[in-house]
Amino acid sequence: VKPFILHFRPPRSSSLCVCVRVRVRVLASVCVCARARIQSMKHNLLIVGAGPIGIELAIHALDTFDVTICERAPSFAGNVREWGHVSLFSPWDLNVSNKGKNIAGLEVSDDAFPTGDEYLSNYLGPLWSHLSSSGAKLLTNTRVVSMTKSGKNKGDMKDRGDGGFKVLVEKEGGEEELICCDKVCDCSGTWGNRNYVGEGGMPALGERKLGGKIIKGLPKEIGKFEGKTTMVVGSGASAITFIASLVSSDKGGEIVWVTRRNEGLYERIENDPLPQRDALSVLAQELIKEGGRGGWKVTHKGGGTIKELKEDDEGRMEVTLGDGTVVAVDELVSATGYRPDTTIFQELQVHQCYATEGPMKLAAALMSSGGGGGDCLAQVSQGPETLMNPEKGFFVLGMKSYGRGSAFLLKVGIDQVRMVMELLKQ
Repeated sequence: VKPFILHFRPPRSSSLCVCVRVRVRVLASVCVCARARIQSMKHNLLIVGAGPIGIELAIHALDTFDVTICERAPSFAGNVREWGHVSLFSPWDLNVSNKGKNIAGLEVSDDAFPTGDEYLSNYLGPLWSHLSSSGAKLLTNTRVVSMTKSGKNKGDMKDRGDGGFKVLVEKEGGEEELICCDKVCDCSGTWGNRNYVGEGGMPALGERKLGGKIIKGLPKEIGKFEGKTTMVVGSGASAITFIASLVSSDKGGEIVWVTRRNEGLYERIENDPLPQRDALSVLAQELIKEGGRGGWKVTHKGGGTIKELKEDDEGRMEVTLGDGTVVAVDELVSATGYRPDTTIFQELQVHQCYATEGPMKLAAALMSSGGGGGDCLAQVSQGPETLMNPEKGFFVLGMKSYGRGSAFLLKVGIDQVRMVMELLKQ
């Protein structure tokens, strides 16, 4: 019998096509061999973001998947490095997994609260090294631009669950590459995608033009603020953490603190198990009541909004508040929180919450249980079904899964990793 070419095509989720030259009388044995080879292959998992949850997912997925991580920063945990000088509210044991502790050789104390730098060097760093030595593909300076379901437009409904994904990434220097994979998990977080300071989340007049002069995040060096007038906008943990660092300086200055809310700010939790959080709540209430500390004058503008930003001839910023008051400041620090960047998966079928922009099932569960805000320690995992969305094989984990919510806890993200691993294997 003349030989012929027989194509063995694995499930549509894999891109491999095995082409074998056989004779008819050995067809059965060749089928068995090809099937065994196909079944032994790992699927490809692409993780967007090499932050705490992205790294946790990677170490848990190594045994089951061929793992690729895309991180836009020059190194892993780029966001953590920006607030490395800040202490976490939660103790070590709430920020690590058992698997991660074993890999890092870390012994933690229930009453020790690491800084971001300590968390990075003692935990995330060893995990990253483990991934590197275990064959994971680690792509830094690589930004995910867009992704789509292979062979499908967003509106295509038939056979949507078949096939994998194509992901467009941009590397350093602007070079682009297309990555094909079977599963995708977006763990990119929300850091760096800040909310505007204008009313209702809209940019204030002039804000987009002067965006480069607005300081975001939690500045480490406070020397540039000493002896000057600084406006801080925001009423969350970031705002009071930064203000606390300013008033700890002996040189003094002036702080104009604008908060949208006028009442119920930094209410203390009875017998708060997080001493750092309780200390900041006490400080905030004292500063608002007393109008300052040491050489620092603090003027609180409760119920305030930012209407317009202008730059004067001396390079200072003129800020017009919602009531028409104009305040001249040397620096403006935005601590208004963050929102998710959903543009990278806008070509996928992802059901998003109209209020938080988080995945709908999880957002609904959080809202019904009073979560997504309030005390972060009250957050609990909502179950694996809440991580699922219409696009099979795609998941949003970590801080980004909470959308605009601010009460996400790393412990919840670690629980999400455990749950999504079961879903990924299905």
